[in-house]
Amino acid sequence: MKDWAARLRKASFRGVDFWVDAEDLSAGKRIARHEYAGGRQTYLEEMGLATATYDVTAYLIGDDSDSASRSLTAACLAAGPGRLVLPIDAGHLAYIEGFRRSRVRDQRGYIAFDFTAIPISNQPGGALGIGDLNALVASGLGPASDVFASIFPLSADVPSVAGWLTSAVSVLVTDDLDNVSLAQRIATSVKLDSFGFAREAMDIMRIVAESVVDPSGFDALRLPEGNDQTTLDAMSIVLAEGLCIAAPRVVWVTRPQARAARNRIRSAGEAALAVVSAKGAIAVDLYQFVAQLVEVAVRIISDQAANAVPVVRVETGVSLPSTVLAYRLYGRADRAGDVVDIARSGTPMLMPIAFDALES
Repeated sequence: MKDWAARLRKASFRGVDFWVDAEDLSAGKRIARHEYAGGRQTYLEEMGLATATYDVTAYLIGDDSDSASRSLTAACLAAGPGRLVLPIDAGHLAYIEGFRRSRVRDQRGYIAFDFTAIPISNQPGGALGIGDLNALVASGLGPASDVFASIFPLSADVPSVAGWLTSAVSVLVTDDLDNVSLAQRIATSVKLDSFGFAREAMDIMRIVAESVVDPSGFDALRLPEGNDQTTLDAMSIVLAEGLCIAAPRVVWVTRPQARAARNRIRSAGEAALAVVSAKGAIAVDLYQFVAQLVEVAVRIISDQAANAVPVVRVETGVSLPSTVLAYRLYGRADRAGDVVDIARSGTPMLMPIAFDALES
């Protein structure tokens, strides 16, 4: 029997946590009923999807419920959509249409919230593309960078962040002119104040991420070791931005690859959003930008995963050359490179006796 208490997610909106007493989803199709004088049958015309809405009965409780109430009120009134996470459904972007807050004299510490949320899409599974991601970055990166710069900790180790970006540029940016230009920008940004440096860091990561073309480049985007937690928290926001921009540009050949990338985006996004949400209402624009990036990137990668080729386990019992195995598997010896890449073998002439391969 499923342990629901252990599986339910913590509910939140724009990073403000709350408890849920009840939730109702209203959705469906708009049907026009055409009834004719003297007729015995009604002609039903499908007019499209009705606007989906969530009616949520939430509550806050505890010693800090008063401050949490103010934070949730600010989140509901903030411009634009925010990320709504309910106990069972996955997180998605939604507008809060209206809310009602209730406090009762004899229930001190218990504050009730009723609100109506409208998801930004009636079709959460709708296909998105790299154009949608580019449009989001073009419209949201500037305001998000300003917020990131305003909350960038003065105690952060700027040289370490700069060194991390320099390493990423050297590994991932292949255009010589871009490489030189970015190196100069990083060197100049270190001399700026924390606000100027942080804003530059976000834009430099965008360029680095847009240079990623293969899974190895995506894997290379990682946090460095040996930094203090304050610096790592700041880096985690920049990393989440980079992973979300980079992943949809990679051609994920296999489903396991795409799913692993999707999981990594989600984990990095959750870590970044946890850091941003702790900053309160001042960071709403940055929270919204990161949440939207994660949402769009995950949906693009999910589509790629659905279309990618499954991986099967091959056991030969004897080591064979990759060309022989490619011919046996696919009828084409020139696909030996695919066999080697997916199996991650360093010896194409003598492949392992058991390895993973593309199904077709």
